[in-house]
Order: sequence, then C-alpha cells, then structure tokens
Amino acid sequence: MVLADNGGDNLSVTASGAFTFPTALAGGAAYAVTVASSPSGQTCAVSGGSGTIAAASVTSVAISCSSAALASGASDDFDRADGSLGSNWADIGDGGLAIFGDAAAGTAAAGVTGDVWTANTFSGDQFSQFTLTATQPSGGQWIGAAVRAQSGGQSAYVGIYFWNSGSPELMLFKRSGGSWTQLGSAVNSGPLAAGTQLEVTAAGSAISVLENGSAKITVSDTSITGGSPGIISFGTGQVDNWSGGNAAGGTGGTPSTFTVGGTVSGLSGTVVLQDNGG
Repeated sequence: MVLADNGGDNLSVTASGAFTFPTALAGGAAYAVTVASSPSGQTCAVSGGSGTIAAASVTSVAISCSSAALASGASDDFDRADGSLGSNWADIGDGGLAIFGDAAAGTAAAGVTGDVWTANTFSGDQFSQFTLTATQPSGGQWIGAAVRAQSGGQSAYVGIYFWNSGSPELMLFKRSGGSWTQLGSAVNSGPLAAGTQLEVTAAGSAISVLENGSAKITVSDTSITGGSPGIISFGTGQVDNWSGGNAAGGTGGTPSTFTVGGTVSGLSGTVVLQDNGG
C-alpha cells in the first residue's frame, strides 16, 4: 500500500502496524492522508486522516484494509425475451444495448450504445469475450468487447470488429473521457463467420485483441485501471454468448506472470528502483 500526505510525501507500507511519514510538518500546518494505491485484491480506507498539526506529532490516523470481493467471471447467453439486457447490466451513458432474437445488439444505427456488467466486482486484470452471430454489421458499423469500462462507459479499452464498408478489420481503441484513440494497428480480418469468438484482455499494461484465442493486436497502456467488462457497439451489430471477468493470461484462467530485472554496475551506496511507480 502507498500512502500520501497532502498529495505527496509518498510512503510505502508493507505490513500492519505503526507508520510515520518521512517529512515532518511545522506546528499549525495542515495534513491530509490519503491512500495513493491499495494492495492487489484489497481495498484500504482512511479515518481521521486530515487536520492541523497542534503541539505534538499526529498518531491517530487509522488505515483499515479488507479483501475486495472479486468475482472470477460472469456470463450471459441472452436467451430470453426481447428487451433490455437486464439487472446484471448497466447501460452506458450513450445508451444501452437490447436483446433481439436471443442476441445482444446495438440500438443506434449511427451511434454508440453499450452495456457494462455491474452484478460483480472485478480485479483490474479483465477479459471480455463474445461470439459473433450470422448478422454482420453494415457500412461503418462495429461491435466491440470492452474491459476496464467505467464512468458510464466513457472510459474503457474496446476491441472492435469494424465492418469498414465491406473490408472488415479488427481494431483496438482506448476511450478516455468520451474521446477515442486507436491503439496499435488495424488487422485485416475479412468477414468473420458466425461463431467466431472475439476477446479483449487487459493484464497489467498489456491490452490485447484475440480472435478465437489467437492474439491479433497487443499494446502496452496503463492509463485506465479498474472498471468492469462489457460490450460497446457503433450501430446495430449483434453478439451472443458473452463472458467476462478476471483476466486469465487472455483466456479466463490464472494470468501468466513474468519477472522484470537486469543488472547494476558501478554502484556505490544504495539505489532504489521502481517498476510501474512501485
């Protein structure tokens, strides 16, 4: 866990017990302790974290951490009456998908709609996968799997099947505050058959688009964390048999992990290194 005081003076805490920030404050100075980052799988909260230094050191700030209730996965086959996707889903701010003939489809012929799974809480490493139907998008329409979706779907990583007026492509986008930025290069997919599985994964900084389990686009980006998996569409494209949840090295199981290291030369004294800011 990393704590901050007044927005800085970061302190890494690795065990329960007392803590003291390295920078002392003068009498009468304000202090405001916040959690800059929580340990993986836990949520940490501050009580008594702000005030003004009196005539003694402050020892009353309390940090409580608890394990986050993380779901491993979720799924939906959409095999029910036409209408909204239901209580497990939340429409994004642009508008929601709807069920048509046991498939989930976009509801704006020339606009963005989507839904995010909100019945569970997920880790930051996520996957979202669906199966394409026999109904293809048209014109400039696309259908996409989303991970780390948040703020009403205004921020997310979205891997799309873009019809591109008959020259279909797979593409990866970052939506941030409603603005879209392409990540990596488009891949010419050709028309994808019904039953093709399209998946997007976010595992640490690695964001990938997979077709039938084979990675087609992989980039590194760390600007969006948290959120939930879902589906976002531009147009009326359809998908079936969605699944999503905690990432599994791109396929829904335990993520693959790899060490990061190297060598140091010419050192006299102590050097402190960080990876991803910690």
